[in-house]
Amino acid sequence: MREERDSIFMLFHQIHNLAKYYGMQELKSVRLNPGQAGILCVLQKEEGISQKDLSKRLGITAPSVTAALKKLETAGYITKEGDGEDLRITRILLSEKGREQAKLLKNANKKIEDAICKGILPQDKELLQNMLIRIRGNLMETKELQGMSVESVMYHVQGDAGCRGCGPAEGRSHQK
Repeated sequence: MREERDSIFMLFHQIHNLAKYYGMQELKSVRLNPGQAGILCVLQKEEGISQKDLSKRLGITAPSVTAALKKLETAGYITKEGDGEDLRITRILLSEKGREQAKLLKNANKKIEDAICKGILPQDKELLQNMLIRIRGNLMETKELQGMSVESVMYHVQGDAGCRGCGPAEGRSHQK
């Protein structure tokens, strides 16, 4: 019989923390914090996203996104421009320097995934990925998480101060 520390739940918990720590060490090499890295990752795929949609996509508050964007803009990684049709909307774009930084970040992410999957055959990696997607889906189908998005759950778990009073019972206010 396996030890309790090797239960599936504990393994997920351990792997999460090990990967997070390793990832934070890698982020030091590209001189970004996790929030800034998340923003660059999203912009790499969805350049021109609105600040409001970026906040929703990352599952963090608008003030937190604003603070991170200010630092990225000061560092020269992003530019902001108004939306041509709706002046209330601010679009976020990568600068050339930001594109270079995003490439470094992509390489760091690949290094992290390579470390995680070292010694795992490609077909087993695909199987693992499919199983993890299914596990995520299983959890999202529980009554406690029904109607929430992965992003909103992450928002609550991170304990963001801008949660506007949402507790476990009220958590459904942060939907997709």
